[in-house]
Amino acid sequence: MSGNSFQRALSATLCVAMAAGPLAAQAETTIRCESDSYRYRYCPIRTDNRVDLIHQLSKTGCRENRTWGYDRGGVWVDQGCAGEFRVGGGSGLSHGEKTAIGAIAGLAIIGAIASSKNSQAQQQDVSSWAVGNFSGYDSYEGTNVQVNILPGGSLNGYAGNNSFSGYVRGNRMEAGRHVFNISRQGNGFQAVDDRDASHRVYFQRNGGGY
Repeated sequence: MSGNSFQRALSATLCVAMAAGPLAAQAETTIRCESDSYRYRYCPIRTDNRVDLIHQLSKTGCRENRTWGYDRGGVWVDQGCAGEFRVGGGSGLSHGEKTAIGAIAGLAIIGAIASSKNSQAQQQDVSSWAVGNFSGYDSYEGTNVQVNILPGGSLNGYAGNNSFSGYVRGNRMEAGRHVFNISRQGNGFQAVDDRDASHRVYFQRNGGGY
């Protein structure tokens, strides 16, 4: 296929994807999200996976993935961080989906987007007690662990000085290279390694809760 023919085919594919409608870009907007009394707070808004901190309002420092972050469904703040955030303005596609557009021609891109939507829908099944910022000590690994779980199911955290990410679906949590079965305990939850039941971590909720 010639270069011009390939460009025409790719353009046609993009037109089909754009005609689908639900993935249309959202105009940029600004929201304020504040961690009152150093508590975790989630501010729901469609982000298109594009969020920038444009003005810190708190004396406490706002550090991305430590005291603030976001997912497709909103922005979260914790530990006293307060700020104004510029949200949206993107295509509504994740980085992986944008890569797929450049690599896959034809209607296959629509299937990839549908698969991503189904995956996101599965991640919504998160119990309220599992949402928030938690800390624990992993005696198996010999390190302190911090984990922040968002209402959409995505999570991020630190094991010692090493960062990790993952997700929660129902009572299963994938965190870095580990997969745990989780159950509510007091003001937190217990995580039991799916492959080794002797590997258990009790996570206590930080601050006043979600």
